[in-house]
Amino acid sequence: MNTNPYSYDEILAIADFITGLERHTRLTLDAQAANLLGINLHNKILSMNHVQRIELLKDVVGML
Repeated sequence: MNTNPYSYDEILAIADFITGLERHTRLTLDAQAANLLGINLHNKILSMNHVQRIELLKDVVGML
């Protein structure tokens, strides 16, 4: 039974966005990823500090 709160595509979009933020190469999502994640999750990730983003990244990668 799959209990992941995110779809496969959402996981990839989250991982890509956080990686870009951490590398200081991306501050916004591309349009397709933004549609997948929605404004609430996008803003939540932007409001997170480094440690929180890395924890979320570890969590979602573990869901793959």
